Amino acid sequence: MRFTTAIVLVVVVLAALYAVWIFVVTPPKPTPDPIIANCAAVLPQNARLGTKVAIDKDNNATLDFGGESAQSVGASPEAIAAFIACIEKAIKGKVLVKDGVRLPLEPIGQVADRWKAGEGVKLRLSSGGNSEVLQNLRIGPAIGLSREDVIREWCMQNQQAGCIRCDPSAVPDGIPEVLIGLMPNAPVKKIAMDGDPWPKNVTDPQTGKPVNDFKSFELIDENGVRYYYECAKP
Repeated sequence: MRFTTAIVLVVVVLAALYAVWIFVVTPPKPTPDPIIANCAAVLPQNARLGTKVAIDKDNNATLDFGGESAQSVGASPEAIAAFIACIEKAIKGKVLVKDGVRLPLEPIGQVADRWKAGEGVKLRLSSGGNSEVLQNLRIGPAIGLSREDVIREWCMQNQQAGCIRCDPSAVPDGIPEVLIGLMPNAPVKKIAMDGDPWPKNVTDPQTGKPVNDFKSFELIDENGVRYYYECAKP
């Protein structure tokens, strides 16, 4: 009887040790977040590592790329935008990118207006030259980068193409303001922006004034189509 009891105890102890080895020494792989699993197909494999989504009680989400921007590990801005759009559709809420800005494709004037608030570099657009082109020159998409990184890359690309000049030309970290001006005869093209139609940009025949008060970076025609300018590649 004692011998049988001893065997049972040994088996129980061995089973317990085996369980500890399975779950501690070689723990099971965590189940991936279903939102990440469903939406991450648009990202390269290395951009998915460490990516986390935290959803609050209001059904809005904070996206954390694990200390890096997804662009720094090979994901294109378009792929990241598609990834975030997929998350927003899944949660029926908005996504905030942790430790970085989130810019869609939009005019630089709109970004300069929005960046008047908050921390980080501010943008000042020169009043000389063709204001319509400068205000509506494309920037983005860019996601998960600092303000300085976004404007540094944008200035570098558009200065090389001969479209703009930035002062300072190489944007350092911690700079309070960047002055942006349009180069003479800048090689740009006008492109219709995707999205739903805007209110039509028409004039009241009685007053001679615009019916809608659009801002300088809202370039909209009489059919409600919004446009932006894009600098031609060098």
